[in-house]
Amino acid sequence: MGKPVYVSFLIDCNWHGFSPLKPSSVFADVGYTVGTPEKTRILGDIKTALELVERSLNGKCNWSILSHPDQRYLLYRDPFLDCWREAVRQGGELSLHPHEDIPREGSRIKDTDYMRAVLEDLKNVIVREGLSSHSFRSGYFGRNDELPAVLAELGLTVDYSSAPGYKEPSVESDWMGASPSGGFIRASDAASYGTGNVDETGVFMIPLGWDGAGGKFTENYLFNEAAELETLLSVYAAIRRRAEAEGPQFVQYLFHLSAMNEPRFTKRVADFAGHLLQNDGVIVTGSEASEVFRKGSRGG
Repeated sequence: MGKPVYVSFLIDCNWHGFSPLKPSSVFADVGYTVGTPEKTRILGDIKTALELVERSLNGKCNWSILSHPDQRYLLYRDPFLDCWREAVRQGGELSLHPHEDIPREGSRIKDTDYMRAVLEDLKNVIVREGLSSHSFRSGYFGRNDELPAVLAELGLTVDYSSAPGYKEPSVESDWMGASPSGGFIRASDAASYGTGNVDETGVFMIPLGWDGAGGKFTENYLFNEAAELETLLSVYAAIRRRAEAEGPQFVQYLFHLSAMNEPRFTKRVADFAGHLLQNDGVIVTGSEASEVFRKGSRGG
């Protein structure tokens, strides 16, 4: 056996038609719109996702629950709360995913005080419902170097915002030079994390899986709806080679709730998961990845 690749599957719990800024051609089919959420369709997509996660991931998935200024609490209220309870019962974890962008204008990810207020509010809402969240994901891989300290303050100890090698100024995303494998974030630099980094913030970054060869979602990342299975397996092979050369890798596999009504996308998740489990891959939640990394860095 080779050195392990720890993969955290993350489902972005969006709804069909959501793409307020459309930063790249990946989102070209939906355009500049927040969309009109259809609760019945969302519930159907969640049901499909829950079945997929239980069957293919043994329940281990990070459910990134979308919130937007135009639909702040939609997914944080009934009829969706029982869905999140079922996700946790299966062995999954919940993640706050505030998409703080204004259609045709820009992202507010850099406004630290604003982001603090949004995150604190969402966390309080979910706690009042008897649920908990200890992780965060920004919209469109946005970056704010002041945010890790805020996340730590709020007990959000896992961050899924990084996409190494990717840069898109229109959505405040710049992860050039960031490590392709996870680690604890250094103070004042969200892109400074990785093997051997000192735990300065208490926040563990799990970046989108990357082959290190380019910055296209369709070619270089573990992005389920953007890349074909052959490409995803090629990216994973590059990550395995990196594990052999540098040690265990900690990465994220991204897929989307709005795609769960298309069998080709659900099959892609299942096929990839089956492949990685036979090829040195270990499926972990965010908190499990953090703990494995912490023990490894201490020689445990």
